[in-house]
Amino acid sequence: MYNLAQEDPMVMHMALALSFGDMDLRRPASSPESSQRPAYHYSSALRLLADAVGREEECEDFDSLLTTLWLMVLYEQQFGHSQSQGCSNHLKGAASLLQHRMKKFLQFPAPDHDTDTPTCALTRKSGLDTRPILSLYSARMLVWISGSDAAAASTGGGGHFNRTLMALLSEAQTDDSDTNLNDPFGPPPLSPLQSYMRMHRYSNSLYRVAWGHTYPQAELLDDLQNRNIYNLLTVCNLLRFMVAELATIPDISSDVFQQQAASVSAAIRNANYTYAELLEVSRELCTETDHSQRLVANIRYIVPTFYAIQLEFLRITQPTSPLGQGSRQRLLLAEIIRLAFQLRSHWGDDGLRKIAWPLFLAGLETDDLLHREWILERFQKMGEMGEHLKRAFLFLRDAIALQQNTGRRVDIREMMKGYPMFVLN
Repeated sequence: MYNLAQEDPMVMHMALALSFGDMDLRRPASSPESSQRPAYHYSSALRLLADAVGREEECEDFDSLLTTLWLMVLYEQQFGHSQSQGCSNHLKGAASLLQHRMKKFLQFPAPDHDTDTPTCALTRKSGLDTRPILSLYSARMLVWISGSDAAAASTGGGGHFNRTLMALLSEAQTDDSDTNLNDPFGPPPLSPLQSYMRMHRYSNSLYRVAWGHTYPQAELLDDLQNRNIYNLLTVCNLLRFMVAELATIPDISSDVFQQQAASVSAAIRNANYTYAELLEVSRELCTETDHSQRLVANIRYIVPTFYAIQLEFLRITQPTSPLGQGSRQRLLLAEIIRLAFQLRSHWGDDGLRKIAWPLFLAGLETDDLLHREWILERFQKMGEMGEHLKRAFLFLRDAIALQQNTGRRVDIREMMKGYPMFVLN
């Protein structure tokens, strides 16, 4: 990404906007000049993005465009105005780019495909004269934007990008000349999750291809060791989006809701089965386990996200069940809290920002007063690290109080209509 920034002013402006914004938050007292720097670089990147997208000639180098859009989404999530629709607008912009400019690039080879198929880490360095292909980097950026869109969808501000992506991946499978859906002896059609994971796996070799023979062997082995946990993170992107889409169906007794709930439930069960060993290992981790190992650190923030998805699914499909009383709910809550304690012991409250959404849901679902107070204290502390976290704290505090007074779960998306927008990753 920073190699791109060195060559593309649009990306550099966004990298500086995020860096200056973060520095400004950490200053005891910011000056008017320092507070204007992030906005200056952000607006400069916006102008360059508008020029790049508005060019009449077809653009086939999407690395910089996707990077800039992703960084803009992050900027809006962290520093955007409370009434701003910037995050949602950028996600819609990314969806539009997918729909109108990238559709023909979304065919990804199967894992057992010929290994000699040409790939390129970055489009501008490919030099390929073959059929149009998407760079490994752009494929990875699609996965990252998808994760940001799923996070925004959880509070009612996203979903546009993933809806477009899933529709186009489905179309790409139908158009794939190697696949005949009417052939009874051919391979079965891919599910949406399988198509999505094929895109992710296509990008797995990004760093190895970018570095070539100079890629350190230790890094290569570390990538392999962490591949499964990153696969789970990618699955979480789509599952979180699917659960958020389920929450938009108003009548839980309708056939539409029941059919979609069954589909989401099956996907969650499949993920629990596929990553069972990884989840078992996570339950064996203790606070003393070495956090400097990348796999351990990844488990401590990715597994809580997977558990939070299941917690929200149960919250949506069983809205009248008592808080924290079901056996599955108790297990999910206990694991989220346990891993949060471990994460904080190594990284402090700043590290808890990586699992802000799991903690947010745990605060809404737990009936344990000590855990609830601990979570509220953590959010109050994290609120000093960004306006979006401060908004989340105020919402969580009021939502918990309302649930206590009424004895019923709040509808997060309905309640959000009366509060400033926030997104938790």
